[in-house]
Amino acid sequence: MVVVHEHPEVAEVTVIGVPDNYRGQSAKAFIVLKAGRTPFDLEALRSFLADKLATYEMPTAMEIRASLPKTPVGKLSKKELVAEELAKRQSAPTPPSPQSEA
Repeated sequence: MVVVHEHPEVAEVTVIGVPDNYRGQSAKAFIVLKAGRTPFDLEALRSFLADKLATYEMPTAMEIRASLPKTPVGKLSKKELVAEELAKRQSAPTPPSPQSEA
């Protein structure tokens, strides 16, 4: 999703797929801001991308970070982010199952 990099506040970005109950997977953007820039929220990002991406391509989540993981040769690495997201989902409490009333 290179188009996110066009946002004037964004220095670096990488996007991974995260579980989505409706689509199976949806996009989550991990963003590093340019020095001195103001953080923004998901709504502002989606507004910026509205005329650049189809609805189904829009990120459904984002996270602003100080840095992104990189490979030994300096390329952005997604595997650490995927592992973090998986760990978050596994440690999240499972919602209680509905109980039938007697």
